[in-house]
Amino acid sequence: MAFRPIARDDTEEMWRLQIQSLLNQIPASPIELFQLLHRLIKDVSSKTVSLTQEASQYLSGSAAVTTSQGAALLGSRLLVVTELLSTQTEPPHVWISPNVVASPRLTEALRFGMLEIQEHWETYLDRKDHVAECIDAVKTTVKLNLLGENQSELGNEELILDLGRALYKLHFQLLLLIEASNKMVAALTAVAHNNQLQDVSAEVAAVKASLTRVVEEGADSDHGTPTPTPSPAPTSVTAGCEEAETALLELVQAGKWAAALQHARHNRLACFHLVELH
Repeated sequence: MAFRPIARDDTEEMWRLQIQSLLNQIPASPIELFQLLHRLIKDVSSKTVSLTQEASQYLSGSAAVTTSQGAALLGSRLLVVTELLSTQTEPPHVWISPNVVASPRLTEALRFGMLEIQEHWETYLDRKDHVAECIDAVKTTVKLNLLGENQSELGNEELILDLGRALYKLHFQLLLLIEASNKMVAALTAVAHNNQLQDVSAEVAAVKASLTRVVEEGADSDHGTPTPTPSPAPTSVTAGCEEAETALLELVQAGKWAAALQHARHNRLACFHLVELH
């Protein structure tokens, strides 16, 4: 059986550093934590979809290594699951003032949540590597079949069973990760509710959908809406960014989505440039 080298990406390394900071008793910003959690869940969901799609082609279709009806059924069901993962598992994006939700109870809840996610995440990485190894084993069998070195049907079915078990464990581990993430979001939501904060998730989702639609349509400007012209670079970073945010808010409230996108892109680069000079 061939083995893939274990490689970890930036998201995985950042999560390791966050856990290390927790163990060292270094306080982490709730905003940074939830932003990283958003990236982590999105990353593992994407990897699960990719691996499952790669594996499904060997369970059913022209690349299948066995004619078993069970394998074909498993392949079709996995494709349904990957479709759900691709469209229904967008993790929540949290943005909230840390000072408003400062609470010892929340801090402890997030600490326990991080440790729970860490445990599930480490197991997920093992499950992911095992799925990759099973896929490599199936690929090797396919190559041997193409070379005329046909394997027994029983041996092929055993490989498929191993792959199916590995995929089941991978998806189950992903479910545990998502549930642990939801617990952390629920803890934050409870504190926000106790502080009588307003939930604007629906409004943000509506704005995101409108901006996404403009990007997909490739529209350069709204109907009859002039594109805002770049203003001279301000002398103050804070004042310049505050003015840009105010103008952006006005465009969003007016529903001028294409103009808002262009304004945000221009002023975002300008602010970054000023920060570097400062």
